[in-house]
Amino acid sequence: KGIVPAGGMITLKVRIDRSTWSDGRSGFFVIHTQAGGKIRIEVPPAVSAGDFWEDYLVFEAADYSAKTDTQAGRFLELPEYGRTGSGMKAFPVDRIFSVGEGPSLHYDFTVPEADEYVVTIYMSPGNPPFTDQKLLYAFSVNEESSFICNAVPDGYKVGDGLDSWQNGVLENIRINQITINCKKGQNCITLQAMSPAFVLRKIVVSRKDSPLAASYLGPVREDV
Repeated sequence: KGIVPAGGMITLKVRIDRSTWSDGRSGFFVIHTQAGGKIRIEVPPAVSAGDFWEDYLVFEAADYSAKTDTQAGRFLELPEYGRTGSGMKAFPVDRIFSVGEGPSLHYDFTVPEADEYVVTIYMSPGNPPFTDQKLLYAFSVNEESSFICNAVPDGYKVGDGLDSWQNGVLENIRINQITINCKKGQNCITLQAMSPAFVLRKIVVSRKDSPLAASYLGPVREDV
């Protein structure tokens, strides 16, 4: 209770216990004014990793559904590493993994309909560890076989005036996009470490017919 002076403004912080709601339910609360007015505030359902929010969904690197460690190595979280969350890096840091040998991260998600979707992968702007100019990781969706991805473009070189290198340094990010076919309902993306310098920061899954808006940080998860 309180009085807001004419022309004044206050901030109300409200904590909602969604554990008392049924799954997927929305709600509302009402503010009663002294003059007898009512202000109704709608509260949408909670959105977690793996849920589509309008036209996309967002995973921070540490939001994986499952993690598979192997005798060859394991993924560990790098807290507060990156622009919007933490990073996931394979250890030992000097190990080169072949497909099927290295540790992997699995991200379960649900889409409203079978269609083509775009996976945008945000990584640290590390450089290829060898002169072959390759920074590799393996990618797969659902039960499909893994294929090898190179995080840097063909002809990549390090040096002033070279866009692929200097943009990664200036923006502190490296971004790849992969088009996938999803079935209606639950799907799973798997990323496996290969090159030592690979560090995952974020994954965004979006509709192919609805490109992501340009932004510096990229989409963020709507934890409402």
